[in-house]
Amino acid sequence: MKKVLIQLLLTLAFISPLMAQEGALFLSHFKESRAIEDQSWAICQNEHNVMMFANRRGIMTFDGVNWDFIRMPAVPYSVKYNKATQKVYAGCDNNYGLIEKDERGLYHYVSLSGDTSQTGLVADILFTDSTVFFYSEYEISRHNLLTGKLERRFTAEDGMPFRGIVITPKNVFINVLSKGLFRIEADTLFPIVTGYLFENEEILFSLPYDNIHVLLGFSSGSLSLFDGIKLYNYSVKDEGYIKQNVLLDGVSLSDSLYAFSTLAGGAVVVESKSRKVISTVNYENGLPVMAIFMLRQKPENGQRLFLIKVSASLFCQLPQAPTDLCGQEVTMSYTGFPTGKEGEAADGMDIAFCVL
Repeated sequence: MKKVLIQLLLTLAFISPLMAQEGALFLSHFKESRAIEDQSWAICQNEHNVMMFANRRGIMTFDGVNWDFIRMPAVPYSVKYNKATQKVYAGCDNNYGLIEKDERGLYHYVSLSGDTSQTGLVADILFTDSTVFFYSEYEISRHNLLTGKLERRFTAEDGMPFRGIVITPKNVFINVLSKGLFRIEADTLFPIVTGYLFENEEILFSLPYDNIHVLLGFSSGSLSLFDGIKLYNYSVKDEGYIKQNVLLDGVSLSDSLYAFSTLAGGAVVVESKSRKVISTVNYENGLPVMAIFMLRQKPENGQRLFLIKVSASLFCQLPQAPTDLCGQEVTMSYTGFPTGKEGEAADGMDIAFCVL
């Protein structure tokens, strides 16, 4: 399963120019605090720049000054922001829904799954232009993005759990263990002729590439372009670094940049068309551990930012309105610690803000 339990999260700042391995990695260490939960599974940021962290107690929010909790009906494992609806969607164990703000300005959870759903652990949330998919190994639910109404549920057969979901510019596909890849057609799962190529693979992620292809990352460590029928090998010019260090996750930073995280080698930033490695974030340039379990991207003020979940105890915040940071020394500012004491970071906090 793609989403894994992560102990102790951190915050770091990695600063790099668009096309060169220059600049510096700025980290500041803080004394750990036991004031809040130290296990988190997912992270996102809404239109008001409020950070949301899914952990065992619920969803923790941070607006830059204050910390708060959104109580959930079960342990949340995924949170995802949708720009079109300006809402945050959350997936729990046998429950899923969205986060709304009431007239008092307080966030609360609204369930979309209903009381009868046995969807399992909702490990991922994906969007098309008009729908939202809540993904688990045992059940995939599709809701209308604007109305929130349930449109269709796909239930896995016994012993044949789902092993990934792919959204291309034209279609949505579901991968099934031992059966391979199916296309959703007329609300049914239709086998494709090359589906058998996926039967022993888990699809970790799919990223946009162009108007026809998406980039798929597999649990075997391989990367391939997919056009809805055929697979095309996508060889990163990294001398086997990504596969050797165990691929975990990927994110599209811009139209021309990807970032890939690994279990043992940190993360690499790759130029999508040339497939050249632009930057590497690992132990050698200041990352305290090598395992990066999840990447999330959020554009803000024209910058390309991505968030990294790793394992350590740091807390950093990007300087305001950075411009050309290549080779420059940057002073970091720190605000809003859960304990109210500057210099004490929260266990479980892991935000890597990378400016490219």
